[in-house]
Amino acid sequence: MFFTWNDTQVTGDVNNDQPDVFARGFDLVTNKITSDGSATNHPDDVTFLSDIFTQCYYQCASPIVFTANNQYTIPICVEWWSDPAADVTFKYVPDFSYTDANFTIDAYNPPVTELGMDQKKNDITSVSIYPNPVKDLANVSLTLKQSGNVIVDVTNMLGQQVLSMDKGNMNAGSSQFSFSSSNLPSGVYFVTVNINGEKFTHKMIVK
Repeated sequence: MFFTWNDTQVTGDVNNDQPDVFARGFDLVTNKITSDGSATNHPDDVTFLSDIFTQCYYQCASPIVFTANNQYTIPICVEWWSDPAADVTFKYVPDFSYTDANFTIDAYNPPVTELGMDQKKNDITSVSIYPNPVKDLANVSLTLKQSGNVIVDVTNMLGQQVLSMDKGNMNAGSSQFSFSSSNLPSGVYFVTVNINGEKFTHKMIVK
């Protein structure tokens, strides 16, 4: 999940009239947010020292993020003008991106894997997906404390369900099954395994 906003960080400015575009990424599975790499872990100033530096009065980030080789490119459109009396100009920022290595700060939020879980039941002891990244066939390995009906849902970064599988009743112990990812566009997905109402979610990257 990615956030963008306008803010002025020019020393001495109190009217927010010299704004730039800032961004953060939030990994809902690992509970980490991005850092600009500084000692103070600030958000990223997307337009710093660009031709629209301190003149980004409005901005809009695309709801679609382009992914390739663990890189997430966020298209951003900025409304900019140097003269308030003149017509506005729209600038497109096509190449701002994050990689997995940028998610370094602990967010201290309840992880996605615990949402909706009954901690007392704890029917699932482990879930893994391999290979990850996956190209054609994804393998799921899970260990159950007791038998139950297993449902697997795959969602994209927008939360849209792209695949659902009812695996029926599975016995206690270790089990494995596979599903094809060949029809999924390259990108980041979330695989949720549901047994008896208990859910485990893992991030899956499709090449």
